[in-house]
Amino acid sequence: MLSTDKGGVLTAPNLRIQAQKLVYTRKLDTTPPEFSAVCEGNLLVDYKDRVLVGERFEYDFLTQTGRLICGRTANPPWYVEGEEILFCSNGELKVINGYITTSETGERDVEIFSPEIILARDGQLNAKSINFRIKGVPLFWLPKLHLDTKNYGHSPMAIQFGWGGYLGTRLGVRYQFLDFADLKGFGRLDGYLGRGLGGGIDTQYDPKDRPLEWYTRNYYAHDLSISDPQKRNRYRFQGTYYNKIFRESTSVDLMYDVVSDGQMAADYQFKDFDLNAAGRTQLKLRRQSDSLIANLFARPKVNSFQSVNQELPTFALHWHPVELWGTGVIAENLFKAAYLDYDFSDDIGNATDFHSGRVEIHPKLYRPFHWGHTTVTPEAGFVGIAYSNSPGGDSAGQTVGDFGCKAETALSKCYTNYRHVVEPYAHFHYLTNPHVPLDRHLLFTINDGYSRLSLLRLGVRNGLFSRTSRPLWFDLWANAFFDTSPLPQSIPKGYLDIEWQPHPRLLTTINNGWNFAHQQLDFFNGRIDCTLSENFAASIEYRHRGEFDWRKADFYNFILESARSEPALLGSLLSDRRDTFLFHAFYRINPNWTAKFQLREGWGREDKTTIPHRPYLEYQVDLSTLLFQQWRLYFTYEKRESDNRYAIALKLNPGPPSRK
Repeated sequence: MLSTDKGGVLTAPNLRIQAQKLVYTRKLDTTPPEFSAVCEGNLLVDYKDRVLVGERFEYDFLTQTGRLICGRTANPPWYVEGEEILFCSNGELKVINGYITTSETGERDVEIFSPEIILARDGQLNAKSINFRIKGVPLFWLPKLHLDTKNYGHSPMAIQFGWGGYLGTRLGVRYQFLDFADLKGFGRLDGYLGRGLGGGIDTQYDPKDRPLEWYTRNYYAHDLSISDPQKRNRYRFQGTYYNKIFRESTSVDLMYDVVSDGQMAADYQFKDFDLNAAGRTQLKLRRQSDSLIANLFARPKVNSFQSVNQELPTFALHWHPVELWGTGVIAENLFKAAYLDYDFSDDIGNATDFHSGRVEIHPKLYRPFHWGHTTVTPEAGFVGIAYSNSPGGDSAGQTVGDFGCKAETALSKCYTNYRHVVEPYAHFHYLTNPHVPLDRHLLFTINDGYSRLSLLRLGVRNGLFSRTSRPLWFDLWANAFFDTSPLPQSIPKGYLDIEWQPHPRLLTTINNGWNFAHQQLDFFNGRIDCTLSENFAASIEYRHRGEFDWRKADFYNFILESARSEPALLGSLLSDRRDTFLFHAFYRINPNWTAKFQLREGWGREDKTTIPHRPYLEYQVDLSTLLFQQWRLYFTYEKRESDNRYAIALKLNPGPPSRK
């Protein structure tokens, strides 16, 4: 037996003890044998990869077990302490009547109490029957908690209190109950006074050593919505899955969003000010090789209130462009086979669903010719589509000739610190008369809407380059239509796109079009982004759309203008005049206080539906500050068109964003 009260150090495999008083006993020839150490006073214990402090430490070297009285250990930002910390033979630590805090000073402003906490060797923390307390006041109880103390990335617990608006007074709790390797699980419970209860589970699986991502969001509530005052069962099941297999040449991309009603997606969103609607449900299998890319795509309808062009499924082959026999002619080809079923929303009573099998082939040939700085590329292609069904009930076959020619050149001049590049270009696109008129076959997407087109795009791009950036770029262009009766004149519109970056912290983008036929602005989108300092950044955007700027799925597809008359388009929902102003600002008041402001305002829309388009002004103010050393308190005020909402939230400070 060795002892000292003058201070000393005792070392053993995976153990180092430093204390004021040490008693070391080694009696292996007694019955029972004794091989132990008892230490106290200015106590510091290094056990495997952990550091612990406490009042008294007892350790048995024979069983490799021990206990630490009033012990404390840490993996910042997590600090764990308890009445006793038991050292298990397998390397785990068991904390009896323990506390989990984020305070390194010992002041437990925010604490999680548990009668038993397990600290595994790999940094995993498990606690049972936990109580969340602030300043000693218990707020709620949860059955369990799981943390990875070595890989801090998410707030394991967050609470939110809100009031105002049709949502009323509400209290929400979100906590992380699972953190095992790369799999994380989050539980959520919401209570709405006068409306009901809601709860859900979110999961995240994102292994670092595999190209795989899997996220799910599952929520259920028995409450009421803004359009239905009667309580009923409401739900949302949402998820995404992405994985690369077979030496990463094949990928699987799945997304789904199943909701009970149209308001569910907006009622239970996590970023309240963002516009949120139910997403798509679709599956895409993609395989890529040196010679082709194959896709198998399926999109079913899972929500009755949505109108969906169901693809059940679609198979597509894109062959890699190849040169034909050394002639310089490049050949491409696309093949698609699908069964399409356009299913309208159940809310549209008079709509008639339609379906058809569809097979498409689109070969294309082109050959670039170079004369000095000029490149001329003639193109020739063919579009063939077969439908198993048509409006008359019979099959239909569509054929269209696709021809074109592109001419481009580049002129440049160098100055002291800049280089100016001018790129004039001319693109001609010609489609022959389709074999079947538009009203004789089904229209599922814009890719079915073929009509005769004779179009010449003339433009010039200008770019100003420095050694490190492109401070100025703009593209001025217009389309000339030939022998196109629906248009009022040959060159109806002109377009100008500008990107101007006079300073690395300032960017201006402008996209606009001028209507020559009606002498008015067709559309204008202007945006200014500025970062004045590390503490302030702002973005201002104005959007205008005139009544002659048609809402198209593809802005650069001009078949619509050549196939439909202006009066017919003006009377449809494709004509939607509107003005929108957007503003977003962030300001760091001091290292602990931040403020964020978002605003959107809209006006000038025409009422072409039964729903009136009134002018609106909505904004949101977010204030946040650091409390209790590691926790961040958020205050949010939302001014919505329908109501005003307030919310207070508390969660662990996420810290600065990662460089990734």
